[in-house]
Amino acid sequence: MFSQYAEDEFHSQEMGDFITSSILDQVAKGNIKVPWWVPKFSDTLVVMNALLESVKMYNNLHAELVGDVEFSMPDKPSPDKLARMDMTFSEFLVSNDMIALNGFLSFAHAAQGYGYISTIPAFYGLWWVSPELLNGYIQMSMHQQIEEISSWSTDNWFMKSFIRQITKMFVGGDAAQVYRTTTMLPEGYGKIWPKVVEHHSLDVRLNTDIVSIDRQVRLDEERHAAYLRKLTTFCSSASLLSAAPRRLRPRDRLSVNGREIGV
Repeated sequence: MFSQYAEDEFHSQEMGDFITSSILDQVAKGNIKVPWWVPKFSDTLVVMNALLESVKMYNNLHAELVGDVEFSMPDKPSPDKLARMDMTFSEFLVSNDMIALNGFLSFAHAAQGYGYISTIPAFYGLWWVSPELLNGYIQMSMHQQIEEISSWSTDNWFMKSFIRQITKMFVGGDAAQVYRTTTMLPEGYGKIWPKVVEHHSLDVRLNTDIVSIDRQVRLDEERHAAYLRKLTTFCSSASLLSAAPRRLRPRDRLSVNGREIGV
C-alpha cells in the first residue's frame, strides 16, 4: 500500500511495515509512551508492547460499551454509553490512549470499504471491530515476530495453540487459532463472482425477469424471530449512527418454512 511512511511516492509498504511505521511515528512524537522496562533499541518490542496495551484496553472498553454481541447486532446503548461514543472512531482511539491501533484500523476499515476512521462514528467502528478480530490480528503478529527473530516456523499445532492462549491472556477476546489472516484480493471482490460461475459451471442468465425467489430457509423459528425483533428495535433508533437507517416496518406475521410466526 502507498503511505506517507514509504520511502518515497513511488514505493509502497506491506501492511505490517505500515503499522510499524505509524506506531514508531507516534512514539517519536511523544503520543505513545514507552514503559521503562521495554528496550527502546528494539523497534519490534516497542511496537508489540504498544499494540498489546492498546488492544487490551480496546477489548475492555468494547466489553463495557458494547458487551457480548449475538448475531453481530449490539443492543441499543444507554444514553451514558452513547455520550461516551459521541465522536469519530479516530477521536475515540485518541481520547482513550489507543492511538497505536490507528494504523491497523485505518487500513482494515478503508481497504474493505467500511469508511475512514476519521469520519465514521465511534459506535460503527466498535460494532465492526470486535475483540475476536483484534485477538486474531495479535496472534498473526506474534507468529510473524517469532519467526523473524528465531527463523523457526510456528505453523504447527503446538505453537498455534500456545500463541492463541497467551494472546487471550494478554489482550482478552477469543478467536480460533490464527496463523495468517486473509489477504486482500489483488483484482478486487468483483472478480470473485465470474470465477465462481466459471469454477462451478453455473447457469447464470442475464436480462431475465425474476418471478419468485425460493431461498429454502432452514432456521430455528424462535431464534430467527428474536433476531428480526432485535434488528427492528436497533434500526428504529436514529441516535445510534450519524446517518441512521430509515425505520423498518416489520410485518405482523413472518413466513418461515411455509409456517407463519409472529414478529
